[in-house]
Amino acid sequence: MLRRTPPRGPAEGAPAAINRLRPRPVFAAIAVLSAPPPNNSIRELEAVLGGEATRDLVRLFLAEFPVSVRGLESGGRRDRMMVAHGLKSSALHMGAATLSGRMAALESRLDTPGGTVTEEDIAGALADFEGIAPGLRLYAGA
Repeated sequence: MLRRTPPRGPAEGAPAAINRLRPRPVFAAIAVLSAPPPNNSIRELEAVLGGEATRDLVRLFLAEFPVSVRGLESGGRRDRMMVAHGLKSSALHMGAATLSGRMAALESRLDTPGGTVTEEDIAGALADFEGIAPGLRLYAGA
């Protein structure tokens, strides 16, 4: 026959259980309070990849886009077209439809003989990037 014994509580004068927990680093609390996805594209990525992998991808986009867009200033036309294509897709995945559209127009222009990219194109792309970057930075903790 089994006997039930009452649960043991803390001895009188002992600190409450919560006080016996070791403190966690501050960044653990911040991770729990991270910003929600800034748009539906990021929300969909997060549903497939998970939060941390999506944040890593967003941080990569934030770091690499400004460098990559400068790759449109030099190199062969086909190479620049491939860069524009990659940036178009990346921007679309980040929910940056305007930026993706700009990259699509550059890709199309570079697909024609004599197609070029101007300094105004680069400046416009960077301005579009900066328009979406704050929300992505907040989300990614970057």
